Amino acid sequence: MGGIRAFKFAKYLPLFGWNPLVITTPLAAKSKKDDSLLVELSQDIEIHRPFFLNIRKYLRGDILKLLRPLEKKYLFPDKYVLWNSSVYKYIVRHIIPATIIDATYVSMGPHSSMFIAHRLKQQFHIPFFLDFRDPFSFYQYTVLDQNAERAIRAKMVETGIFQHADAINIVTTPWMEKYAELYPEFSHKMSDIHNGYDEADFVDIPDHKGKNKFFTIGYNGTFSRLEPLNPLIDAITEIHREKGITIQLNIATSTSISKIRKDFSYAISNGLINYKGFLPHRDSLINLKQSDASLLSLLPVPATEGQIPAKTYEYFRIKNPIICLNRPDGHIAKLIERTKTGVIVDINNYRGIVETLLDMNMKWKKNQLDYSPDLSEIQKFERKNQTKVLARKFKALLLSA
Repeated sequence: MGGIRAFKFAKYLPLFGWNPLVITTPLAAKSKKDDSLLVELSQDIEIHRPFFLNIRKYLRGDILKLLRPLEKKYLFPDKYVLWNSSVYKYIVRHIIPATIIDATYVSMGPHSSMFIAHRLKQQFHIPFFLDFRDPFSFYQYTVLDQNAERAIRAKMVETGIFQHADAINIVTTPWMEKYAELYPEFSHKMSDIHNGYDEADFVDIPDHKGKNKFFTIGYNGTFSRLEPLNPLIDAITEIHREKGITIQLNIATSTSISKIRKDFSYAISNGLINYKGFLPHRDSLINLKQSDASLLSLLPVPATEGQIPAKTYEYFRIKNPIICLNRPDGHIAKLIERTKTGVIVDINNYRGIVETLLDMNMKWKKNQLDYSPDLSEIQKFERKNQTKVLARKFKALLLSA
């Protein structure tokens, strides 16, 4: 979803007087790619892919496991710091001589990208706009792993680069407020353009017709220690074992079927998981639309304070009720309540999850699932509208530079 955010900005910026020039990694540097999105971009938009040798592509198994701690120790803040030098040289040799660059927009992570923008400003006086999809000094896994050394190093980098940044956007309001507390001297540069959805992605996606064989819950994307599937799958497993009721998870993910089979063998063996694998973006939305509800799952721990998964906004637009497993008084719960898009269940209340699923399953059988979203609230997160706001900030950036 991170790449989709920058992609959608590039798609709509020409409507507001800006001509994007995109610099990104080579296609070979990514394990999964969705080329279908590229047809949405104007052919006038240049896409540059400076060379990057991603050795992870060629390593497997135990060797790859050995590499990860070495990367964490020696490649700060991330492996793409190795890409910085070649990107900077590429820009200086191939782009700046041929193109007038009015501003640099950096979408992070990877957080090492901000070094390139900072260097371009130092050398060529090009103003730059930082867009944090994830925080840096209080990045989720830095907090979760209590990595104080990394947090201190990140704060040192932020202090130096924020001083020269012309604008700083953080993707959620709670994260922006935390950054403003950490750096009150730079708070006047900060804003919070959230993630969103593109209305054009939903054109010609058919409404879900007919009735699924079972009450079906859709989920798109990967899962992790912080975004776990266990609370839901454990609940649907118990319901199946004890009551003989099948509630199915309809999942589109790049996570391998072997890992899912290993982690959730009973659910796979008994048809409680409908595994779709990695799907192109449009197909993943159709997959959600064919479900009866959508799942959000986020542990309510300090590491996720302020986090709103990017998929949340597309879930809003899918117009299926959301089952949000988090905490009832959290910021995600408030957002779902404001948009009237689903139910919130304490992720630590296992009995509550089971009872909610049984209740929704019963209502689904009777065609009585309650869902009346506030469309006016949802439309605030439409990508074209957000790009208009971004374009205004670019204009203000130039006027103040």
